[in-house]
Amino acid sequence: MNIESVLAGLLFFAAAPVACTAVGWMYFTHADKTASLAQRTLSSAYGPSIALLFLAVVLFVPDDFRFAKHVSYFFWVQLVPLALAAYSLACYPGSKRIHVLFLVAVPCWLWLVVFGALKIHGE
Repeated sequence: MNIESVLAGLLFFAAAPVACTAVGWMYFTHADKTASLAQRTLSSAYGPSIALLFLAVVLFVPDDFRFAKHVSYFFWVQLVPLALAAYSLACYPGSKRIHVLFLVAVPCWLWLVVFGALKIHGE
């Protein structure tokens, strides 16, 4: 195994969590400062929730895990980032132009769904 393949794999698996965390940070820092901390946190939490789910799949699901019945549980867990994203769209305390960052988060979430389902299923 050479250093190029290790770096390529790291970039491949680290890009989505880093991008989603950056999206959450942008939402939090650009929110109206007069809004409550809870509202700012909840409206920016969908990005980091995607990153945490992605890291949980990568770090805690072993490569030899082959339980197809658990894929449905994984899909149910995907409701958490979807609910947080819906809350963000409806209640974000700031400029709505920031929602263009969904163009970054949605592909990362789709990558999480595909990669996570394949890893849990054992493919």
